[in-house]
Amino acid sequence: YKRQLCTQPLWVVKTRLQTQHLKVNAKPYASTLDALKRTASREGFGALYKGIVPQLLGGASFAAIQFPVYEKLKVVFGVPKHPEGPQPASTSLLLASSLATILAGISVYPHEVIRSRLQYYEGDVNVTNMLRDMIKKEGLKSFYKGLTPYMIAVVPGATITLTLYEYVYRGLCSVWNK
Repeated sequence: YKRQLCTQPLWVVKTRLQTQHLKVNAKPYASTLDALKRTASREGFGALYKGIVPQLLGGASFAAIQFPVYEKLKVVFGVPKHPEGPQPASTSLLLASSLATILAGISVYPHEVIRSRLQYYEGDVNVTNMLRDMIKKEGLKSFYKGLTPYMIAVVPGATITLTLYEYVYRGLCSVWNK
């Protein structure tokens, strides 16, 4: 959580910089530093932490879904349970890790959209009204806008990380247990 707390102002500013062209008659930000200063001076320091709650909840929820699903899928794909046993097939690990990541991503992705929308708006935002408007005007699909690029960015890294973890863990167990 420390990382999110430290970097949250940068995510807010990134969103503001990316969407500033949508605001009519608004003076564009000159730089990241300008966006940080203007946001804090106009809306208060707390504005730099807009969307932090969905960010923290989403990150924890992702891991809470991904790891148990990954463990179940390893069994489904025949990955040996004991690390001292035979090396698992790479395809089994890749499938288990990528499918677990995809399922976790789809499950928690709405937090990304909510976080981005909160960061976009200046001033106080009534979250309940914002969510109601999203559903009323755009439907439930609004909570999954941008899912494809998110998956393209997240799935390969998580797949590689889980697969490498599995091989390193098994390798270390075989060395230590000799």
